[in-house]
Amino acid sequence: PHILASLGQPADPSVATAAGVVGALDAALGGLQDKTILVHGVGKVGEATALMLRDGGARVLAMDVVPELVTKLAAAGVEDVSSHPAWWTLEADAVAPCSGPYIFTEDVVKEMQQPLIVGATNLPFASEKAYTECINRGILFVPEGISSAGAVIEDSVEFFAPTEFVNSNPLELYAFARRCCFDQTEILLDSIGSTRDTIAAIESRVKEYHASDEKPLGLRYPEFRDDL
Repeated sequence: PHILASLGQPADPSVATAAGVVGALDAALGGLQDKTILVHGVGKVGEATALMLRDGGARVLAMDVVPELVTKLAAAGVEDVSSHPAWWTLEADAVAPCSGPYIFTEDVVKEMQQPLIVGATNLPFASEKAYTECINRGILFVPEGISSAGAVIEDSVEFFAPTEFVNSNPLELYAFARRCCFDQTEILLDSIGSTRDTIAAIESRVKEYHASDEKPLGLRYPEFRDDL
C-alpha cells in the first residue's frame, strides 16, 4: 500500500508513459494524421509509442541498437531506419526520443532535420550548448517533465483516487495520461512566446503551480473517467 508502481494491477506504467508522449506529440503537431515521426529507441515505452502513433495515422520511423526490437515492429507497419548512419538527418515532422540520455549533442542538433523533439528520454541534451543550439535553430523541445509524465500521472491517480484506480480499465488510465500531457503541452506552447525557451517556461510553470491552489492531477481522474 505504500508503493506507487501499479503493482498487482493490469495498468502498465510504460504504456502510460507512451500515452503521455503521444498526447504531447498530438498537441505539438496539431494532430498525428499523415505526420512522419521518428521514434528513437523502441523498448517498452518506445514500442508502445510507435504503435499508438501508427494507430493515430502517423507514418512511423523507428530505430534501435537491438535489431530484434525493430524487426518486431516492422511487421506492424513501422519502418525500420536503424541502419541509417545519421538518424538526425532523416526528414520527419518530429523525433520522439525513448532511449538513453544525452543523445542530442551540439553536433547532432546542428544537422537535425526534425523541427520538434517530444519524447520519454530523461536528460536528452548532452550539454547546455546543445540545448542553446536547439533554440537558435528554431527546433521546438517539449521538456520531458511534461511529455514523459504518464507513469507519474498514473501514480497520482493511484494515490489520490485509489478506488477508481483499482476499478479502472487500463485504457481509461492511459487516456487520462494522454489528455493531461496534451493539455499541458498546449499550455506550454501558449506561454513560450518568441524565445522558444521551453525549459525556462516549464520552470516558471512549476513555480506558479506551487503558489496556486491547483488540485493534483489524480484528484481530477474520477470526473474524467465519468465523462470519458
